[in-house]
Amino acid sequence: MKRMILFLLVLIVGSTAAISQTNFGFKAGANLAGQKKTFVDPISATKKTINTKALIGYHAGVFSQTKLSANLALHGEANFTIAGSRVVYLTESQILNPDGKTHYYKDEIGYFEVPLLVEYAFNKFHIGVGPGFSFKLFSRIADFEGENHNTTNYKSLDLSGNILFGAQLTKGWGIDLRYSQGLLNREREGNQYTTTGTSFTVSVLYTLK
Repeated sequence: MKRMILFLLVLIVGSTAAISQTNFGFKAGANLAGQKKTFVDPISATKKTINTKALIGYHAGVFSQTKLSANLALHGEANFTIAGSRVVYLTESQILNPDGKTHYYKDEIGYFEVPLLVEYAFNKFHIGVGPGFSFKLFSRIADFEGENHNTTNYKSLDLSGNILFGAQLTKGWGIDLRYSQGLLNREREGNQYTTTGTSFTVSVLYTLK
């Protein structure tokens, strides 16, 4: 399934690039990632939400921008990105000896991300919408003491909807602001939680051509 999706994405971008003007470049930036985690309480049979906070991550990759018309373009990317959230961390020691603070651990997911968006340009600005396909490379948690532990609770594929606003700053340099909303449950079958992700990213782009 993953190979089929990747093949279709490469085919779409490659076919369009063959008949249109295409620019290539590099991008990098910061992520403000979050997750909504819910579960059904077995005692009360009601849905409850886990306390999570935003996680600061990063991304880096390459992009192509293929002109479809004077104002429309197909924008494709291949990025490494850090997603996830911070989740409340409570140990037996904290229960017995509370310090009055709320501790969180980092719940990180490393993705190979392939967004594919249609952009509309006006003056030096552009807006865009489209899907993003994310393929999990790893998932791990880091407790408040900084120790990392690998996890296996997340699926290997995630799907998101993306909205972006960008601007051309100078020749070759630009900036993008993007909001992504997860459309699938990230948890593997049989897990008690339902988890969907969100991400707000700020990217600096450099166009080679």
